[in-house]
Amino acid sequence: MWATAQGTGLNTVDAEGNPVVRRDSQWIRAALSFMQDDAAVWAAPAMEVFEEGQIPFDSRWETFREQFKACFEAADEAVDAKEKLRVLFQDSSTVPPRPLL
Repeated sequence: MWATAQGTGLNTVDAEGNPVVRRDSQWIRAALSFMQDDAAVWAAPAMEVFEEGQIPFDSRWETFREQFKACFEAADEAVDAKEKLRVLFQDSSTVPPRPLL
């Protein structure tokens, strides 16, 4: 995983290089930097907080995750999946008829 490979950038490590403490502020900044589209719009105010020298989400990864899920996670994943399947099958075209020779 990319984040684990960052080692000392995102984690405090022991003498052997094993992560022992997660640096939540660095994890949050990294996650925000990868966001695109609607998620990037959502992330913009938090990135501004970083630019002001402060850490958003009370500097807690759990707080970041909770707020992200509240904004982007479906309330009912089964209903959401069924709707996506309905749209997928409804929008798919049938194979066009072959021309007569």
